[in-house]
Amino acid sequence: MAEEQDTVDRVVAQAGKLAGWLARTSWQAASRLPGGEAAQRQFRKARRPCSTRCASGSTKKEPSPAT
Repeated sequence: MAEEQDTVDRVVAQAGKLAGWLARTSWQAASRLPGGEAAQRQFRKARRPCSTRCASGSTKKEPSPAT
């Protein structure tokens, strides 16, 4: 049973490494496309407030926009 868990842990670790590599590679490729750098700047600007809110441990729900 422990051997099976070791195999699962190894596969999960490799999948995580692959996902990270794919994310970095696609980010680099996107920056080479026309408008890619501008899109990345906008993404970073949008991500910053979320990262700050999430890092502070705030669990308060934001009000949803009126529809």
